[in-house]
Amino acid sequence: MLYWFGKILGNIFSWIFFRLTVDGVENIPRRGAVILAANHISWLDPPLVALKVPRKVTFVSKTTFHKNFFTRPIIRSIGIIPLRQHNGTVGMISTMKSLKKGIPLVIFPEGTRNLSGKPFLPASPGVALLAEGARAPVIPVYLEGTDKALPNRARIFRPRKIRIFYGKPLTFTGGSRQEFADKVMAAIAELKTAADKK
Repeated sequence: MLYWFGKILGNIFSWIFFRLTVDGVENIPRRGAVILAANHISWLDPPLVALKVPRKVTFVSKTTFHKNFFTRPIIRSIGIIPLRQHNGTVGMISTMKSLKKGIPLVIFPEGTRNLSGKPFLPASPGVALLAEGARAPVIPVYLEGTDKALPNRARIFRPRKIRIFYGKPLTFTGGSRQEFADKVMAAIAELKTAADKK
């Protein structure tokens, strides 16, 4: 209930403050496991990636948020999976179980927010591990403008235009996991190139 109520509020908020537009939502399968792999430039990214997806999705987050007395009840109700940084095995089992139940998952292949000033950071092979284990297609996602709407260390939102682009699904068919992770990031980069032309 809290999840869908939050979506309603999120849609209203994003329409008023961010003039949010999305492209390619039709690329997301209507059923079954799917991984939404996005670039990460702001704390706004996780909720906005899921906002226009017509299905309930799960996320992963730092275990520190799950230890917080105030955020723990909210996180549990939304269905966020705890994942300890620098130890990819922690939370992986829960994440895989969720995917095998057919629940979409939002992840960020770069592993952290990109504050480097570069377009993208190198991808972690974890996205390939999940795609392989759950036999789930990966939808590359490119977000534009979230870093302007909520910059690093900012305490309040800023009214800025945000666009989200969902690409065609990619399937892991074997081979190097790192090569597949790089392929996912290359697909996100292609979405950025296409977005720059619009």
